Amino acid sequence: GQGRWWQVPAEDEVPSPYYDSILYSEIAPHLHQIRQNSKRVRVKVIGQSAGGRNLFLAIVAAPGDDGRFGHYKNLRRLMIRNPERALQLIDRYDDFKVPVFINGSIHGDEYPGTDAAIRLIETLAYEDTPEVQAILDNVILLVNVVQNPDGRVMGTRRNGNGFDVNRDFIAQTQPETHATVKILTEWNPMITLDLHGFVDPMLIEPTTPPHNPNYEYDLYLQWALNQAFAMEDELFDQLGLPALIPYRDWPDGWDDWGAQYVPMYAMYHGSYGHTLETPSRSELGVDAHYAAVWGALNFVVENREAMIHDQVEIFRRGALDLPQMLIPDELLDETQWEQYNDMTIQEFPAAYVIPAGEPFQQSSHQAARMVEFLLFNDVEVEQATKAFTIEGVSYPKGSYIVWMDQPKRGLANTILDAGPDLSDIVGLTFYSPPAVWSHPLLWGTFRAVMEDELAVTTTPVNKADNPSGTVTGNRAGAYAYEPTSLTAFSVTNKLIDSGVAVQRAASAFEDGGKSFEPGTFIIPAESSLANELANQHALNVFAISGPPADAVMMEKQRIAVYADEGTRHALEVLGFEYDVVGRSDVNDGVVEDYDLLLNRNRSWSG
Repeated sequence: GQGRWWQVPAEDEVPSPYYDSILYSEIAPHLHQIRQNSKRVRVKVIGQSAGGRNLFLAIVAAPGDDGRFGHYKNLRRLMIRNPERALQLIDRYDDFKVPVFINGSIHGDEYPGTDAAIRLIETLAYEDTPEVQAILDNVILLVNVVQNPDGRVMGTRRNGNGFDVNRDFIAQTQPETHATVKILTEWNPMITLDLHGFVDPMLIEPTTPPHNPNYEYDLYLQWALNQAFAMEDELFDQLGLPALIPYRDWPDGWDDWGAQYVPMYAMYHGSYGHTLETPSRSELGVDAHYAAVWGALNFVVENREAMIHDQVEIFRRGALDLPQMLIPDELLDETQWEQYNDMTIQEFPAAYVIPAGEPFQQSSHQAARMVEFLLFNDVEVEQATKAFTIEGVSYPKGSYIVWMDQPKRGLANTILDAGPDLSDIVGLTFYSPPAVWSHPLLWGTFRAVMEDELAVTTTPVNKADNPSGTVTGNRAGAYAYEPTSLTAFSVTNKLIDSGVAVQRAASAFEDGGKSFEPGTFIIPAESSLANELANQHALNVFAISGPPADAVMMEKQRIAVYADEGTRHALEVLGFEYDVVGRSDVNDGVVEDYDLLLNRNRSWSG
C-alpha cells in the first residue's frame, strides 16, 4: 500500500540556502532513473530513518558483477574466518574487486555530501573514460546516498529523534545506525569515506592523537595517510584547493579515539576510514567532495592488491593473537607522539566471560542483550560446554565466552573492556567526549576477564539464549519482582497504565527466606498476572506473604523534561511518558503542574 520505493510523496523541505541541493523527495526517483538507464547501478532500501523515511544504498559495479556479489562477499567473509586462506585465494583471483563505502551527509544540514555522492554515481553509471573503466575493474562502490533523511528534510544536523547519528556508532540506539552497521558487517569495505562539512581548507583524515589502542594503527596509517595525500592532490588538480590533513598539520584536537564516529567504527571492520570535511557550503563544497573521493578511488586502483593484504593482516593478527606493532618510524612525528606513544599498543586478555544468569547477573536479560549486541557487530561469541573456574570462581556450563584470538578483537575489546583511566594524562584533548566507555558497566552486565587462556571447551553461537522467567512459591499474599532489567521497568509502567495496583518497597525486606532490595515491585496476589510476567516477559516473580509495611502505592507520574536526546531516549526505553519543556516554561511556572522535572546541565540563573 506504500507504493514503490521510488515513489516518494512530496513534503515541505528545507533545502540548502547556498545552492540548488537535491531534495530528499527527488533522490529516489533520480536513483530509479539512473538504475533504469545504466546496467552498472543497483539500488536497495536498507532501512528507515527515525522519521520513517527510506535509506538508499546504491551499489555501483561493472555490468555482470552483481552475479558475483556473493562470490566477493564470501571472499570478504573468508578474510575474517580464515585470513591466511583468503590471502592465497586473493593471489589466485586477480579479478577480486574491493568494496568502497561512501556515507552521504550523516548530518542533514551538511548538504554537499549527498549531492556529491549522486554525482559520483552518475559518473560511474554513464561514462566510459579509462579512469571510470579502471575503477569499475577494481571496485564495488557502496553508496549510502542520504544517511540522514530526516535531517535533510528539516535542514538540521540531527535525525528525527534529535540524535547526532555520528555520535551513535558505539551505542547504536538509532535505526540509521543499525542500517549502516549492517552494511559494514556484510561487506567489510576496504575504504570508508564519510562526507561532512565544513572546514576550510578541506579537512581530510587521518587524525591527530590520541589514537584508540584497539586499532591495528600501523597497518591503517600507512594506507590512510598516503590515500589522504592522493585525495589532496586530486582536490588541487581539479579545483586548485588546498587540504588540511590533521595527522600532518595539527598537534591534537581532531582525534580518532572514539568509536562513535562512522569511519572510526568502520576501522574495527578492517576499513581505512576517513572523515572528509568539505570547505564550502556552496556548489564548490559538492565539487570538493567529488574531487577528494575521485582521488581515493584512483588510489585504490593503483594500490588495491597491497591494501587488501594489509587489511587481511589486520584480521590475521587478531585470529592468531599476534601482538600489535608500533607505527613505523617514517610515519612518526616524535614531538607530536611522545605523550601518547605508550597508549598505542593494547594488551588483550585471553577472553571475556559473560555468565548467563544468577548469581552473576542481576537478570538474564542483560547477558542476552550483551551477547546479541556483540553478534550484531560481527564479534564471535561461544558458549562453554562444561563448568570451569577462573581464579577460584566457578562459572556454569552455558556461560558465554568471547575469545580474543578472533579477527575483530579490537571491536570486541572496545565493547567489553573497562576502558583506560585517562584522568591523570595532562593536556589530552578529545574532539568529542565521552572518551571512555564500557558496555558491561553501562548496561549492568557482569563480565569476568580471563587474562590467561584456560582449557575450556566451547561451541560457537549465532544467537543468545532467550531470557526465561520463573514463579517461585505457591501461596501468595502478593507477588514481588525486582527492577533489575529494562524489561522490568517498561512492564511496570504498562501495569500502572492498565490500572494494576503496583507497590514499591521503600527499603530492603525479607520474606520466605529471600532478601529483597529497596525498590522491589509488588503486585496483587493474582497467579495469572504472575505467570504472565514470568512467561511473556521473562521476569523472576516471587510469592510473598504480603507487601512490607513501608510499601508505597505507585502512580503514574507527570514528567517534564528539560534535557537532551539521550535522556529522552532512556525514558522511552523504560516506558515513561513525558513532556518536553523549555526555558520559558520554567520561567512561567508551567512546570509546577508536574510531579517531576528532569533537568540536565541547565543553569537555573538562565
